[in-house]
Amino acid sequence: MNPGRFLSPASPGTMLIVILTLLCASAMGQSPGPAQAEAPTFTPAPGQTFFLDLDSAPGVFSQWRHDSLGTLNVLRAVLRVPRIRKDSHWLPTFSVYLQGEGDPLSAEALGLQIFEQDRKLPLRMRLVVGRLSGKPVKEIQLQTTLRLNDQLKVEMRWAAPQVITIAVGDSEVRNVTVSWPICRAMIISSTGELKVDPLVLGTVKP
Repeated sequence: MNPGRFLSPASPGTMLIVILTLLCASAMGQSPGPAQAEAPTFTPAPGQTFFLDLDSAPGVFSQWRHDSLGTLNVLRAVLRVPRIRKDSHWLPTFSVYLQGEGDPLSAEALGLQIFEQDRKLPLRMRLVVGRLSGKPVKEIQLQTTLRLNDQLKVEMRWAAPQVITIAVGDSEVRNVTVSWPICRAMIISSTGELKVDPLVLGTVKP
């Protein structure tokens, strides 16, 4: 059995050096690091707050459009689907679109679609990008889902050269680059009811 080492009590001078060393180390550990970039500041535009109730019969769609976004570069919305309806051909689908110039049916577009997949709940989500002969060029499946009557926060913001950031719910964020300027916003409800309360358009500046 090896006896443990016996340490003699430190002198007052030694203890003072140890205390000062610990205090300096603590101060260094608490020193502020590089300043982090602040989140962009959102400014709602005057007269650009809307409250929508798009209620559509089976196989029918209704829509809201803003045809001239101008210098606006942010769309914020709180969505809720109170009910869906059944149709033999069309599944319930609810969409928020940003579009370029031209006919709304054929113009370039990026949209967030909330849809019923395989006639099962909860509702699924995807991004649809681009247009070719009226159909999306690309689909990006999202992880976020939505139950009936639950609220969903959505933010779309865009800046030159046309990088669109889409934030869905509390944690899912996607960035999509497009080659066209954003001119129009559109919200569509088909085979069910979509409530948007509120929809706010505005601007962000870094």
